[in-house]
Amino acid sequence: MAVMSYLRAEREHKCVPSHLAAIEDGMKADGFTIVPAFLDEWELDDLRQECESLVTAAKQRCECGVDESEVWITDRGCILETVNLKSHPEAAWSMPAFAAHRSTKPCTMEGCRALLSRRLIDVVLSILGKQACIFNEQYIVKPAYSGAASAFQWHRDGDWLASHDAEDVPYISVWVALDDITEDNGALLVRRSAEMTRSSQPSAVIPAESVTVSAGTAVIMSSTLWHCSLPNNSSRMRRAWMPQFSAGSICSRTSGNPLALAVPLERQMRRTPQGCRAYKGAS
Repeated sequence: MAVMSYLRAEREHKCVPSHLAAIEDGMKADGFTIVPAFLDEWELDDLRQECESLVTAAKQRCECGVDESEVWITDRGCILETVNLKSHPEAAWSMPAFAAHRSTKPCTMEGCRALLSRRLIDVVLSILGKQACIFNEQYIVKPAYSGAASAFQWHRDGDWLASHDAEDVPYISVWVALDDITEDNGALLVRRSAEMTRSSQPSAVIPAESVTVSAGTAVIMSSTLWHCSLPNNSSRMRRAWMPQFSAGSICSRTSGNPLALAVPLERQMRRTPQGCRAYKGAS
């Protein structure tokens, strides 16, 4: 596991090349890399506020009846998506359309800036190459005292590709802790993937490793990495932000249509201080 300090070049917030190499090495060796202090306190606050906005909006739309226990969140699998492709299908492939929709309530421009930051894009392009796309984005919210209902069983993120008759395109999940993560509130467990990428079940021979990290830490995971997460038995909500990126568009073999987002990332994307709506990219 590559555990390293994450430094930014001044002003432009670029990722230092030597650190990109360390991240790539960790991914190749273990299937995951831990990057401490990937987000600063301002960015953490922005994403926490956006997460709260999404929770509030989802609660208002919930038709199953809502009480103060927030059981409705676990009924949704503890997952809150940021983009609604049913109402905005053009956001699936167009950067301008995606950025505009991604900046609209209940999401925020600040959250969009975090997703399209040069720092994150540098990491993604370094791992996946120049054809990388935004594939998905979600918050994972485990309510207080939610117990087993908030646990995630052993799985690999890429396992669903076969069941959806999808092209086998590599992708990564950038799981970022918005709260300090402990074994009591829902830590990740991982099994290093070097020997396991083609196995159908996680091997008991390879020990599981608990990932307990501070808020702002990123855990970058391959789609072939076996992992799970523990229940939240604590008195506070446990939140994580998880954008996912693919090495190209992931399409159905049958229809040829993208199964989720297929928004291309480009190094020439430019942003004005006014926000994400000013991005210029593929359309």
